[in-house]
Amino acid sequence: MLRSELTKSWKSVKKNQIRGYEVRLDQVSKQYSQLSEQVHQPSLILADEPTGNLDSKTGNQMLFILKENTEDLGVTVIMVTHDPMVAAYGHELITLKDGRILDSVTR
Repeated sequence: MLRSELTKSWKSVKKNQIRGYEVRLDQVSKQYSQLSEQVHQPSLILADEPTGNLDSKTGNQMLFILKENTEDLGVTVIMVTHDPMVAAYGHELITLKDGRILDSVTR
């Protein structure tokens, strides 16, 4: 009799522990899902010379992808470039020299 009571008690403990893990895993899964959405759908992209090491065809593809995806998703892109052709993709152009703003143009 004692053995059967211990067995029932042990099974009950195991079920409760498993249920507890399932609840914790479910919470972790929800948190991961929320974090994943934030990571995969950023509100800001910082791009330092995004086309600097690319050939012109690949560079143009990169700029097209950046522009199309960010406009559709409402993402802000802050891009640093020395190339006026690349800068032309922006909605606002801020020209810096020696750490000072020389000009700011909104298109």
